[in-house]
Amino acid sequence: EDAQSNSVFRWDLSRIQSAADKLTLDKESYLLHCPEPLPGSVGFSLEDDKAFGEWAAALLEWSPSLRQVRYRLVPALLKEEVFWSRYFAGLRSTIRAEVFRDEDEGSNGSEEAVP
Repeated sequence: EDAQSNSVFRWDLSRIQSAADKLTLDKESYLLHCPEPLPGSVGFSLEDDKAFGEWAAALLEWSPSLRQVRYRLVPALLKEEVFWSRYFAGLRSTIRAEVFRDEDEGSNGSEEAVP
């Protein structure tokens, strides 16, 4: 979405997974790193015609910390749909930061190399 059309990206999957894990270390981490829902233009829904519900179920199996945080927040503080919209927004932001990190570092490094 924000990338230049002639960009090639490399990423470290384990670094992305580690960053994603930090979203749900505990309830406070989730609330800090996932403050906003996805933009309306994304068309977020947990309904059967969308993939978000399937991703949510798979992520719950993959991440014990996500299960624990969800258990603590839903429905006590957040509705199910709000929880997942905020989580996916935080995840999206985290992944974008990791993917674009190398591009940002590369441009900074090349600027420093120029006399």
